[in-house]
Amino acid sequence: ATVYFPSVPETTRTNGVVNVVSYAHDVAVLDIEFFRAFVGRSYSSPVNVTFENQGVNSESFSVELFANTTLLSSENMTLENGQYSDLAFAWNTTGFAYGNYTLSVWVEPIPGEVDVADNNLTRGWILVSIPGDINFDRKVDLKDVFAVGKAFGAVEGDSRYNPSLDINDDAKIDLKDYYVTCKNYG
Repeated sequence: ATVYFPSVPETTRTNGVVNVVSYAHDVAVLDIEFFRAFVGRSYSSPVNVTFENQGVNSESFSVELFANTTLLSSENMTLENGQYSDLAFAWNTTGFAYGNYTLSVWVEPIPGEVDVADNNLTRGWILVSIPGDINFDRKVDLKDVFAVGKAFGAVEGDSRYNPSLDINDDAKIDLKDYYVTCKNYG
């Protein structure tokens, strides 16, 4: 039977060389990905987070997503050893003030986890602005109206599709996006 000491990494020995394999308990946040640098207030912005179980045991753990210091979501995950997984969040910006928000993810350390430096990850910022502010200059003007109009009819996968122009995040640039932009013009 193998005995794991939580503060000591698991090791193997091959031809007299000691190789560190992993800690018995070790989960990590690998990446935070968001698809636009800005979102109109009261709309949602998709956020994907990648996690990995770097330990040798199956683990269940708690995950929290923050915008600045505001908790956006809390989820529970279970990963087998060596497995990684993505978790999709939708940040609804209703009630948030206009401004820049830094996104971060925190994984609560699991019992016996020693390597906690990778349990927290902070990524860039997202500007919460006026719906229809496509170039995030904090106003809706003809540049924004023109950009949405030029991409009108594009769907996700088309060369003209730009997620920043898809205000309601429905994978297409249509009248709903154009209407919001025109409604907030000026």
